[in-house]
Amino acid sequence: MQLYAKKVSAIASGDYYQILLDSEDSDEKLRDFFKQPAPYLMVQSQFESFDGGKCYIESDDDEYIGHFKLKLVEFSPTCLAFEIARLNHNHVEVSFALTTAEFEEALPIVEVIFGMREPDYDAHDFDGAL
Repeated sequence: MQLYAKKVSAIASGDYYQILLDSEDSDEKLRDFFKQPAPYLMVQSQFESFDGGKCYIESDDDEYIGHFKLKLVEFSPTCLAFEIARLNHNHVEVSFALTTAEFEEALPIVEVIFGMREPDYDAHDFDGAL
């Protein structure tokens, strides 16, 4: 899967960490709600109950919906790339344009989602559209 995201949102709320990559701006969605959904990708990790280290993926593409183990390949101000632990439909690459500040805000959330950092349960919730 390859996608260009106009909007990147990284959210940490309680036991849930999520990144949403959307190819449409919010205003575009309001214009015509009868058309097919625009390409998007959401990756979510939860720590409320043990799930074997799997993340939930949601997308406009049915091949990329479900709970999977993931491996981060790259996260930079211009790209998120990861692999899904399965035989096919296993590579995802999303391009975007984040400022340095936006990237630094999203980085800890992405690191938690991909198991590179432990969640900080004492931190204040962050909910920001980048």
